[in-house]
Amino acid sequence: MFEWAASEEDRPWKRWVLLGLGIFIAVTLATKWSGLADLTLIDTDDNLRLAQVRDWLAGQPWSDLRQYRMEPPAGADIHWSRIPDLPIAGIILLLTPLLGGAMAEVVAVTVAPFIPAAIILFAIATVTRRVAAKGAWPIALIAVLMATSVSMNLMPLRIDHHGWQLAMLSLVMVGFTDPRHARGGAIMGLAIACSLAIGLEMIIFIALLGAATVLGWIFFAGERYRMMTLGAATAGGSTLFYLLFASDANRQLVCDALSPVWLSNAVLGGALLVAIAWKAPRDWRWRTGLALSAGLIIAAFHAFAFPHCLSRLEGVSDEAVRLWLSRVHEAKPITEQSVRIFVTALFLPALAIVGYALLVKRGGKERQRMALGLGAAMLVATGLMFWQSRLGAAAQLLAIPGAAGLFVVLVPRLAASYSMLVRVLGISLAFIATSGALPILVGNYLPDKNRKSEAEQDEDDAISRERCGSREDMAILANLPQGHVYTFLDMAPRVLVMTPHTTVTGPYHRNHEAIVDNILTLRAKPDQARRRIEATGADYLLLCRGQLDVIGPGVEDQGLAWQLGKGASFDWLEPIAVSDDNPNLLYRLTTQGSSG
Repeated sequence: MFEWAASEEDRPWKRWVLLGLGIFIAVTLATKWSGLADLTLIDTDDNLRLAQVRDWLAGQPWSDLRQYRMEPPAGADIHWSRIPDLPIAGIILLLTPLLGGAMAEVVAVTVAPFIPAAIILFAIATVTRRVAAKGAWPIALIAVLMATSVSMNLMPLRIDHHGWQLAMLSLVMVGFTDPRHARGGAIMGLAIACSLAIGLEMIIFIALLGAATVLGWIFFAGERYRMMTLGAATAGGSTLFYLLFASDANRQLVCDALSPVWLSNAVLGGALLVAIAWKAPRDWRWRTGLALSAGLIIAAFHAFAFPHCLSRLEGVSDEAVRLWLSRVHEAKPITEQSVRIFVTALFLPALAIVGYALLVKRGGKERQRMALGLGAAMLVATGLMFWQSRLGAAAQLLAIPGAAGLFVVLVPRLAASYSMLVRVLGISLAFIATSGALPILVGNYLPDKNRKSEAEQDEDDAISRERCGSREDMAILANLPQGHVYTFLDMAPRVLVMTPHTTVTGPYHRNHEAIVDNILTLRAKPDQARRRIEATGADYLLLCRGQLDVIGPGVEDQGLAWQLGKGASFDWLEPIAVSDDNPNLLYRLTTQGSSG
């Protein structure tokens, strides 16, 4: 039923992948259509990405990524890369003469996410054909769309870098499974270099696939050329991406981006890979010794040259972790999410464990190498979800070829059954499960610890974070004289996109001192909060009733934000009238009066 050989000359499947991409585009456009005109960007990072692109197109230097409308005049330090800005800016520049700037932006934030989506669909289909079976790619294609942690990063309006990071991981998988060893290593190395230049979120998983390549060299000496080109492409590619894309701030010895710290590690590691593979010893024990020695050299170099990078990567204070980072939803363990999210995130990896094990059992040496490498990386990613649930996207992506492999093994056995019921229902259930559709179908029936009554949910919807940032509800603030806005961390990027104002800070870890000050100010008693807000030179105070919980526990019944949310008034805050259904609270700071 399935052919195991993945012929590179077999072309028709690529046209079907294109059709799948078209269906994905059509479905997601239909679901997101109402939010396109209002630029209802999905989260804070998407909003800041658009603000950064606007600033660049308005003349901000290529290598200056500070956001000067946050924490003016010095600006907030942003550790990002220009790489995800390129397609957005390119589409805007291309279409502005035809459609005008506003409509060009709408098209850009709609189309840009489909570029990494196309890369992922073709990459995962290719990997699945090589690892599972030639005819198993449809399962993988559907699984990409059903793996919500993956597909949510490929939707229209999702313009931040997460989709690009997943695309680079999928290309590393392509290189790892490439039957042409030298080409595969080059693909891996360039994708790793690009991933590092975009951000460090995938560093663990690309390092694991790199280590799997080294293990393949140890136990399968034919992997020598893959390892050599991997090392050369990683070192050379990282250098090139650093020279082209490193911001002024990232040219310092910082630990959270491709800086001289990680560039040095990449160049040293790549050079060592080339060196130890140049004349590979025949004895696997010698190869093991060389690989271990290289690993120890890299670890020792990093520890002694950059000891400040051995602590928390973000470099944020303990207070910032307590007040802010530990409360970020996606940074919480998967065990603290709802049952529905827990099951959906872990379902594909659980099936893939069995699938990869079966592929190892029945495959030849090359398939064993691929299944072991991908399976090990997936297991680590799955385990790390119990630390931070945001790693579920990488786990699901790595799981897809294994889940497809399980389908490949099960179907012939089910099809051989004498029972029509087993053949029909068994194959159907196997398809629904291994494609990742099952948790989507039963998700609404799973208990959700965050689920509220219908009346409570309606009230939450009316004051939701999305509503607070809508074009309609931000219009009053946008039409006020340009000024400085004191607001919640997560509202700040939306203020930049929807209004001409500046903001006090935003949720970006290099500015952790300002983050702590923002939270403590909104939690403080009104007299103290007034002094702190006035010290920032703020003209306006903007609060979203749907975000009052972000100030944290402790003094809600006495703190400024909580009291304002309950209807309190203070004569140093002049309310600015908004419509009854507007979930925002908006005030102008006055220079006279005292709190009361």
